[in-house]
Amino acid sequence: MNERSCPSATVWPLMGSTTGGRFTFVTVMVIVSGSVAAPSLAGQPSSFGKGGQDGLDPLAASPEDEWRLLAPSEQASAADDGLLDLDAPPEPPAQRPPARAPAPPPAQAVTAPAPVDDAWIVEVQCALARPDLTEDQAAQMLEMLERALASQPKHYDALVARGRLLEMFGRTTEATIAYNRAFAANGKRPDALVHKGELLLDQDKPSDAQECFESALRLRPDFARAHAGRGRCLCWLGREKEAFAAFDRALSLDGADASAWLGKGGALATASGIFGKTARLQEAVGCFEKALEKSPRLLVALFFRGLAHEKLGHQDAAKRDFRAFLARAPSHLVNQAAYARSRVGF
Repeated sequence: MNERSCPSATVWPLMGSTTGGRFTFVTVMVIVSGSVAAPSLAGQPSSFGKGGQDGLDPLAASPEDEWRLLAPSEQASAADDGLLDLDAPPEPPAQRPPARAPAPPPAQAVTAPAPVDDAWIVEVQCALARPDLTEDQAAQMLEMLERALASQPKHYDALVARGRLLEMFGRTTEATIAYNRAFAANGKRPDALVHKGELLLDQDKPSDAQECFESALRLRPDFARAHAGRGRCLCWLGREKEAFAAFDRALSLDGADASAWLGKGGALATASGIFGKTARLQEAVGCFEKALEKSPRLLVALFFRGLAHEKLGHQDAAKRDFRAFLARAPSHLVNQAAYARSRVGF
């Protein structure tokens, strides 16, 4: 067995340099040559229960011969199941053509799917956080992930990364399946549950999302992002006091968690009816800016900041946010995109 590596291929630019995914292919050469002779069964142990005694050939035995070759317990079982009928007239032994050596097949190379490269998965995760990741680059990464998962279909991090990429293309059902498969592969890690919960929130399903976040917190009580997601669900369900407590808990665990800043901003903006007072709205804008600072790809924060600017009467700032959101909005944020288009006139 020979092992060879394909040259690095350009996948996407990272930090001003060109980085590629490296995959290893295993080539298996299958060569069959020479003749094959049938092994002699005389005097050799037989899987029928007794040895090849009395000159019997188990491969061409009559029903009576087969009965004799079975062990006593096997005879009783076969009779009960009706597999052998001793009252039936014996059949003549089957006439078999003389053994002939098979022709050797041509040598062939079997290329195994590329295994998952853990270092490359880390690069994919970093790239997913970059605001300048293009659809072409994402599509290329998704294709490479599919190829890698063919050899390791239960690789947790690869399945989660695949789900996140599928979300970018609006393939939400497939993304949900990817997260489910990841959790089935490793039920002790909460990341897949949190990503699934965030996707359900984007689809206006707060109750289902809340179940995901609470399941994640049972696995890891100090998971800031799960606390933030739970807070967003509570805010949606009108449980404002609990929501603020969840966001404060998330930020106390990780002050750089963008989802916590996003959720707190939304809670501030909606705490007093549809939209709150001026001071709360201004604080909300600050939270959305923090979220974008921590995670530039959290584009829904652009949308919510636009809403806050709009309610503050800052129409030009609101339109800038809506246009920036529409320029890069994931296709599954259908409702938000429709509203943003209505505000900017396209």
